[in-house]
Parts: sequence; structure tokens; C-alpha cells
Amino acid sequence: MRELQHITLRELLPPSISHDPDILAAADAVDAELNKTTHYIEDVAIIKRLRNREIKDPLLLDFLAWGFHVDFYNPDFPIEIKQELVAKSLDWHTRKGTPSAVEEIVTSAFEEADVAEWFTYGGKPYRFKLLLRDSVIEKESFFNIIQAVFEMKNTRSRFDGLRYERESQSRIYFGQVGRHSRKFEISSRDAEIMIGSTAIKTMIIGRALSKTTIGSSKEAES
Repeated sequence: MRELQHITLRELLPPSISHDPDILAAADAVDAELNKTTHYIEDVAIIKRLRNREIKDPLLLDFLAWGFHVDFYNPDFPIEIKQELVAKSLDWHTRKGTPSAVEEIVTSAFEEADVAEWFTYGGKPYRFKLLLRDSVIEKESFFNIIQAVFEMKNTRSRFDGLRYERESQSRIYFGQVGRHSRKFEISSRDAEIMIGSTAIKTMIIGRALSKTTIGSSKEAES
């Protein structure tokens, strides 16, 4: 089977006119224009190109987002997020109001997320929470996430809020030191030192410390 762009108009001419020089010249002239049109047929296959992430024109993605009624879309999003949101919008519309749709739109545009239904955390019926994980989120992104949730959730369910969890690994060093001291005084109240005609009474106070150190050094990872 030959592809359309490789077929010429000459081949489609009926035998009655296929040998006429004027007809053949006209067919060749029209072929050039037909090939231009054929070249753009692939661009008309919007859904296929969206699924393959072949559309990279930000302005075209903005128009497609408007045409496909993408519920949560921002023209300032990076090109990769625009492609993701527009490509999945048709599927999300068929599942709008379900926990999976809420999870997917938040994960596609922002962070990894899970929807926790009310019965999993002891909440009131028909309520849910959104659990976000992993990386640092800017303050503005939190408001955008909430907006996305309200646009994708069903009307019946009540949103209890966000729970943000972040895991990190680091080394913590700690040590322990114990200190025990003992104090005693040596005094001599009767000692006198004569300087000229002045007598200075002195008191000698001595301090001795006996120090015991208990050391414990342990490396822990958390």
C-alpha cells in the first residue's frame, strides 16, 4: 500500500485523457499544490500529536486548552506541563469528580499527590484530603493546587485541606558527657602578713575538682 503523498495525479487519470500532453501538464501543475495540502494532513491529527507530545508551539497549546476546556490551565506553565494537561484533558472530562482525576491533574501540574477519603483518616462523611509529598512547594503553588482541586472535585464532596509530607535523609551526630565535681575549702583565719605597720588578715580558699567523664558517641541516620 502506498501512502497518499507518494501518489501523483497522473496515475489517477482515466485512459481516455491520460495521453493528452495538455492534461498531463495540468496534472503535474496541480500535483505541486496537492502535495502541499497532503503535507499538512498530519498536522490536522491533533489528538494523535497531543498524545505523542509532538505539539511544541506554546500559543497553539493555549488555543487547544481553550478549545478542549482544560479546567486548570495557566499560560505561564512550562511547555511540558501544557502538553500534559491538554493531552489528558479529554480523558479527565470523562472522569471528572473522581479521586483519580484529582490526583492526576495535581500530579501533572505540580507534585505527586494522593487523595485520602474521609473513612481513611476518621473524618466526616463525604470529605477528603489531598496528601502532597516530596519536594519544596512555593506558597503560590499551594493556592494553585487548591484551585485545581475545586475545579476537578465533585460538588458533593467537601475538601478538608492539604497535608504536606516531605522525606529527607541526613546524618545526625550526638554525644553525651557527664560531669561530677567535688569542692573543699582550706582556710587559715589566724594567718597574718605584716606589711610595714599594717597587718593584713588573709583567708586561703583552695578549690579542687575531681572530674569524671562518661563518653558516648554514636552515629545515627534518619
